[in-house]
Amino acid sequence: MSGCIRACQTLLDTGADVFVPGHGPLLDRSGVAEIRDRLSQMTEEATGHARCGVPLADAARLVMAGHVGSWAHPERLFTQTAASYAEAGVAGVPSSTLAMVEGMASLAC
Repeated sequence: MSGCIRACQTLLDTGADVFVPGHGPLLDRSGVAEIRDRLSQMTEEATGHARCGVPLADAARLVMAGHVGSWAHPERLFTQTAASYAEAGVAGVPSSTLAMVEGMASLAC
C-alpha cells in the first residue's frame, strides 16, 4: 500500500491539474489527494489491527465497516488490508489470486 500512496504523491508532485487514470473518471488534484488520504487512513487502520493481532479477515471487516459508502466495491478492501498486513511483517498473509478473491467474497456477503 505504501507504493500506491507514494504513487499518488508522485502524481501530485508533477504539478499537473488533471489526471487520466487507467479506468474510472478523470481526476483533478483534489481527487488524487482524496484517494491518497483514504489509502493512508485505511493503511494506518489495518496496520494497527495487525499490530494488535487481529486476524486478517476480521481486520478487513473492521476497515470496510469504517469506509462503507466511500468505495464502489468495498469488498476489495480485503486486498488492501492484506497488503497492509504483509507490509507490517505479519507472517502467513495470503497472496494468491484465489485467496484474495475468497477474501473479497467473504466481505461481499
